[in-house]
Amino acid sequence: MVYQFCALTYGENFFKFWKRESHMWRTSLGLPINSCCITTAFRWWSKDTVAIVTGANKGIGFALVKRFAELGLSVVLTARDNTRGLEAVQSLMVQGLHVHFFRLDVTDPSSIKTFISWFREKFQALDILMR
Repeated sequence: MVYQFCALTYGENFFKFWKRESHMWRTSLGLPINSCCITTAFRWWSKDTVAIVTGANKGIGFALVKRFAELGLSVVLTARDNTRGLEAVQSLMVQGLHVHFFRLDVTDPSSIKTFISWFREKFQALDILMR
């Protein structure tokens, strides 16, 4: 495995940085320059990888849940509003994706405690938390 430190120099454009770093990674790994630098050889997750996404009934959170589910992770979608959360889960199920749902208000300590108890019963560990 090749480990390299990537650093964005002061004032450098991010896209220029990305092009430079991905070129360096691809050449150091012997990949063609025009190939995507992420391959299945770098896949570190599995169906046993557990992700929690809070506020995931719409927007970026929903997109993250969808992508994690497409990649085969075990995903917990949380939302404050039970109806909206269930609608989000239903729309993913129509697409053939399975996710777990729990109504969670991250500003309410009792809701958090209930969620933690539920999570510990269902899963052994947490790998990814997106808030």
